[in-house]
Amino acid sequence: ARNRARSRRGSSLTLGKIDHSTMKSIAARFVACTLVILSACSRQPAFKDSGIAQALSSDELVAAAAKPTGVRVRKIGAALGGGVYRVESQTSFAIEADPLPPAFMKVFRREVEALIASRGATVEGSGGGGESGPFEFQFDYRWERNHGIIRIHTANEPSGMKVRVFCYEHSR
Repeated sequence: ARNRARSRRGSSLTLGKIDHSTMKSIAARFVACTLVILSACSRQPAFKDSGIAQALSSDELVAAAAKPTGVRVRKIGAALGGGVYRVESQTSFAIEADPLPPAFMKVFRREVEALIASRGATVEGSGGGGESGPFEFQFDYRWERNHGIIRIHTANEPSGMKVRVFCYEHSR
């Protein structure tokens, strides 16, 4: 038993002593493996979005909906952001109409649906109406490998009527 303990102790001491050239070899292999892993990770394609979020952050669609209904709109805020696998936009518009004609939201809904189609996306679901009547709607869409959602609603605030547009698109 004593001899076994010595041999184990001796072998562990031998393993614990690594000369300089062996250490350099281990470090070089570690660096090489790390570089291979990093280069494989960097080859993943960059996130590509449909452009729907950017288009919704402009005032073109709201202006197109306002023109035939006689409503005046003004953009009061917009935020466009994202990450490695997502893009998001939030835009607010002031509406000069009291009350807001339901025709405005109907035309705006058609404009948003046409935008989705023009970008080559497919509507996977939609909603609107409900308790709030015609003053809100949403679309779920798919574009290539991405999934997106658009929500649009109105809010009657002390400072006046607002339309809020939200879009979120992410890679699946």
